[in-house]
Parts: sequence; structure tokens; C-alpha cells
Amino acid sequence: MIAEVLVRYFHYSRLERSRGASYSWSSFRNDYVRETFKIDSECSFLDTIVPHPYLGFVHRNSLCGSSNNRGFVGANIPLERDPDFFTILIVGGSVAEQMAIGVKGVSWLEKELNARYISPNGKPFKILNGAVGDWGFPNQNTIVTLYGDVADGIVTLDGYNEASRISEFAPVGKPDVWTYQSVVGAGFTPTVIGIRVLQYIRRQALHWALIKHSFLSFFIFERFMAVVENSGNQNKYQQENLFRFFDFPADWAKEKRRAWNKEKYKTYLRLLRAEAEALNLHYAHFLQPMRGIGKELTEEEKSYKEFVSVDDYKGVIAVANDELKKSGYPTYSLLHIFKDEKGVIYGDHIHCKYTPDWESPGYAIMGRAIANDLSEAWKLKTK
Repeated sequence: MIAEVLVRYFHYSRLERSRGASYSWSSFRNDYVRETFKIDSECSFLDTIVPHPYLGFVHRNSLCGSSNNRGFVGANIPLERDPDFFTILIVGGSVAEQMAIGVKGVSWLEKELNARYISPNGKPFKILNGAVGDWGFPNQNTIVTLYGDVADGIVTLDGYNEASRISEFAPVGKPDVWTYQSVVGAGFTPTVIGIRVLQYIRRQALHWALIKHSFLSFFIFERFMAVVENSGNQNKYQQENLFRFFDFPADWAKEKRRAWNKEKYKTYLRLLRAEAEALNLHYAHFLQPMRGIGKELTEEEKSYKEFVSVDDYKGVIAVANDELKKSGYPTYSLLHIFKDEKGVIYGDHIHCKYTPDWESPGYAIMGRAIANDLSEAWKLKTK
């Protein structure tokens, strides 16, 4: 009891105390797996992925979800372009993935485009998913190399995962630590095992009354989480066989790393456009919205834990897109599409919230905004 009181009043702020410990446990909420795979189980993100020789990882076909013939959620990706449609391949991370698969197999973007515009070839629009959660550059470039020739157009929707690497003072194209450990180490490295245990505890905490309302329990959980993360960062195998291939020189200061990352991100985007042009495809890039920018947040939205610095997103990623836009690059910002929304749009730190019937007001707005910009970029005729 004494320890609980000491931790509650000397470690947590008045606002955190007024919200209660359960609010802190909920701040780690991530609906990505449940909403993407339409399951409500103990599956974690690591349970949904399997190694891929070129893309790092894609989704597995298992009790923790399902994937198509290429390892993506959604319709199969064919070997040849379908002449009956104007096919758009959406690439990026988890937000792009959810935008692409939509509700009951129909993307919000596909619905908007078919309702309002005539495609460049006069055929109905069709969306194919070429995105996976936690992907970042250069995966977008690789997926277009592998499957871009089956599409008529490429839409990229990204920015957040790239910013997460920058917030870690790492190169923008560095692989994610946890997913790398999972797919290469088959999920049995000490760090991955620790992560899985902590994930289980975090999911169960809100069901255990003694833990749910205890700041001491949450404090202990945070300390264990830090230990597990640090153990992964110090893993000798990682340092010698992964990190050294991507790490910055140790003497590079923060601002030099940020400047390098901004130019590298622009390079990835330029190469992506060049790939699309080489394949004679329509192309457009979209900077995805971020919870801390362009919307007045509700109390629920404020409660989610943030994994990316707003300063890095605005000062590196958004600036890079602005610079490309001024040079004539077809990039469009979605940072302010929710500026007039007063209700809950975000369901966690980055993904839009779903209703009980799997609709999503946020993704519907995003699909409408992308369709509007594509009409300009591709000179679409209205119906």
C-alpha cells in the first residue's frame, strides 16, 4: 500500500492520477490487428507475419489472420494486368493497408472513385493492396518492382513509419528491430519472448481489477518494458549482423542525421516515381495524417501513447514533401483533412477508429480526400 501511494503521487502527474491507472494501460491501445483481420483474439502483430525474401515480411495464413497469394490482406495479386479494370496498387504501411482493404473487400477510395470519376481507360476502378503494417521505405520501391506491372496506377500513402525511424535517430530505411527479430529468429529470441509476455500482460491488465487500478503495477510494467527494449538494442547478433549495415556514423549529430534522412526520404520517393514512369503507370504520393497535427483531439485521442515525434514528422517528413511538391513532384498532404472533425477519429496512435459494423469515418474522409487529389493529379473526368 505504501509503495502504491509513493508511486502514484511522486511518479505520476495530477492529470494522470485523475484519469486513473486504467487510462495509462489503455494508452498502449493498438487496434491494427483486430481491425485489419476482423478477429478478436490474443493474436499480436508478430503472430501475423512470416519472412519474405525481398520484402522482409508479409502476412501469414493462420489462425491469426489470412492473406492472399502474395502475403497481403485482400484480393489476390495476379501475374497480368486485368483489362477489365483500371487497377490501382496502394503501397505503404498499416494505414495504407487498411485504406486499401476497406470494408467487406471494398476500399473507401475505390468507392469514392467509382462513384464520382471516370478512370483514364474508361474501366471501373479497382484497388489492390500492396501494403503491410510496419512497412517503410524501401519496401514501397520493392513492391512496385515486384508487382507494379499488374497495375495501371500506383498510390503511395506513408510518412509515419518513416518518421518513427527518424525519431529513433536511425536512417529512414532501417528495418524495424522487433519484426526483424521475429521473422529471422523465428520468434524465440529472448527479446521477442519478452515482448510477447509483455503484450499478453498489457492485453489482460484491463481485465484484472487489482492490476487495472494500480499505478504501481503499471510502473513495474513500464520498467520491464524498458529492460526488454534495452536488451534488444544491446543484442550482439543484431549489432554485428544487422545494425551495422544501417547505422549512422557515431559522430553524426542529430541535425546532420535529420538532414540526411530528409534527403534520403526524397530519394526514395523520386525513385518510386521513376519506377512508375518506367512501367508507364499513373502515380501519386500522399502524406498520411498524424494524430498530433491538424486536428483538435478528444480526451480519448489524447490518451494514446505516441511513438513518433511531431517535430520529426513536421520538420523532416512534411518539409521533404513540401520541397518535392514545389519541384513538381505529385505529392499531396493529408495532414489537415480532419481539422473540422470534433469527434473521435483515431482509434489509437495512428489508425482511424472503426465502428462496431467495421465502418470508419476517418478512413471515409481520407478516401474522399485522396480521390479529390487524384482527380487533379490524373486529370480525371467527373461523372
